Amino acid sequence: MWVTTGGASVRGTAACGAGTSLEAIAKDAGVGPATLYRRFPTREDLLAAALEMRGDALMAEL
Repeated sequence: MWVTTGGASVRGTAACGAGTSLEAIAKDAGVGPATLYRRFPTREDLLAAALEMRGDALMAEL
């Protein structure tokens, strides 16, 4: 799943998991850490965006 907010894309996968460093997630997404931190200042912001996107996708399937 890709979380896109303000131009920054971050792939949230089971492989990344909640304990993965934001730097590793940025690298996996192909963006720099500064871009990731600008769009998602905290891990909680990133997780909230990923959960919201996943929830929206699940609701669309109903």
